[in-house]
Amino acid sequence: QIVENRWEDGRTRQRDIVIRNPGYPHPLSGGTLVVLPGSVMGVAERLSLPTVQRASFGLEHRFTGWLQMRANVFTQRGSQELRSLNINAPIDGVRPEADYGTISRIDAIGRSEKTGVDLGLNMTVPAKRIFAGLFYTYAQTKNDGDSATSLPVNGADLAAEWAYARGDMRHRLFANMSAPLVYGFRVNTNLRYQSGL
Repeated sequence: QIVENRWEDGRTRQRDIVIRNPGYPHPLSGGTLVVLPGSVMGVAERLSLPTVQRASFGLEHRFTGWLQMRANVFTQRGSQELRSLNINAPIDGVRPEADYGTISRIDAIGRSEKTGVDLGLNMTVPAKRIFAGLFYTYAQTKNDGDSATSLPVNGADLAAEWAYARGDMRHRLFANMSAPLVYGFRVNTNLRYQSGL
């Protein structure tokens, strides 16, 4: 399959060319060439900017002169996020615009949610020039689309796309330490871990 993209009339047009039973080594040396209806991508006339609302509550406490802890709980909601809809999806097997394939329209109709908690420990010993930190985040992110160009299975039911986001990471752990060696040298160590769902 060969995909050609071009910019025309302020919209991106895509043409798909399928070669059935292609030749070898050059696919055009044999087979049957089938040109599929071109696809078009555009944006809605009145496109709003995405909105993000975030609330958080945090606490900090110093146990000793060298050890400090912090905790933070947060929630975040996104609305009017950019999503694509195929406004030329087949109805009873027939596309409304038969001369075109997919007609993707980007509109500000998406939403997302993210909640989680951050925990952190900081250790500082200035006299010995030792610094260390341990940070952990537990969070989950959900949305109804991973990008402005990803199309839903059913454009008439965007709510059915609501699920964990592609970039959702349940656990994140980061640790670092810096300590002196000899002759003015220092050692710096970083450790990072992150999980999937």
